[in-house]
Amino acid sequence: MKEGISIVICTYNGASRLPTTLQHLARQRVPEGINWEVLVVDNASTDASAQVARDEWNRHSKGNGAFSVVYQPVPGLSSAREMGFARSSYDFIIMCDDDNWLCDTYVATAFQIMKSNPSIGMLGGKGEFVYEEEPPAWLKVHSMYAGGPQAPQSGKVKENKLYGAGSVLRKSAYTLVYSSGFRSLLSDRMAAQLTSGGDHELCYALALAGYDIWYDERLVFKHFIAKDRLSWEYYIRYIRESASCFELLEPYKILLKHNSADWLSFYGGLTQSFFYHVKRFVPAWYHHTIKADDSPEQKRLREVRYVSLRIRLQSYFSGFPAIRRNFVHVEQLKRQFHAQARPGSKEVGGELVQSIR
Repeated sequence: MKEGISIVICTYNGASRLPTTLQHLARQRVPEGINWEVLVVDNASTDASAQVARDEWNRHSKGNGAFSVVYQPVPGLSSAREMGFARSSYDFIIMCDDDNWLCDTYVATAFQIMKSNPSIGMLGGKGEFVYEEEPPAWLKVHSMYAGGPQAPQSGKVKENKLYGAGSVLRKSAYTLVYSSGFRSLLSDRMAAQLTSGGDHELCYALALAGYDIWYDERLVFKHFIAKDRLSWEYYIRYIRESASCFELLEPYKILLKHNSADWLSFYGGLTQSFFYHVKRFVPAWYHHTIKADDSPEQKRLREVRYVSLRIRLQSYFSGFPAIRRNFVHVEQLKRQFHAQARPGSKEVGGELVQSIR
């Protein structure tokens, strides 16, 4: 595996968002001797995203880093990222969304952290929101976007999950899980659809394979939030369309928490998770249904809690057959991961990279 770092930007109709994102990448202060590149994956865009990306990079890069654009006709963020990982040249891959503005030391810092810690499978940073217009108060409290600290302090993330924006992937780790049978079952965002969860799915798979999921507060980026993503209707739609990811992610969480694939652990873990959400739902239901003396903003805040928890509880019942099937699938993946090379082994990489090209 070649030493260096690739920045993969997956975009769907991102012609208006890409210029500022690429300007920040062109300002990266990367020391001599660190190989790096920018790879834009045009995910079935119907606008001029690809040409805008080329023009902006030529305008601002001043020869910094290699640059290329590839086209992925299969819609969905997971499909776009998979192509980006396959086409990338280096072992460390920054997953930069087309609305992420990385600080000028991001690439260099990410490279040094990943190089110094070979057990890290995925490394996350800290997003800071930049809103196109002032968001409603309820959205600041219950944000659904990738931003904020991902752990109390830099280091290993206990929950084994990161948001994908700004995350850094070890390609040899991805190659290991991919060659062992892992395929993302979540399409993630797809055109106008708001499904999500692919970033957590990948983190959980890497953790099952024995890699660490890590956070470092020095990796700071701005996350631009367009005004059309600030409405109540958009938020509720996001919650509803993303609910399906629970059926796949919950089995990963149970297996990682209990480190056992027997059915007692499955039912015990699922029951524990269910009653945790019941405990949170009861007061949310009370304030939403009975209490009526709140201000309009407080009512909206309480409605957010109520709707999200209600949808989650419904998923335990409607999604139970799928949760049970997926638990078997995830347990099989774990056994296949551990039949392959362990983290840090020289066997990881090499000819296995060819399997995802």
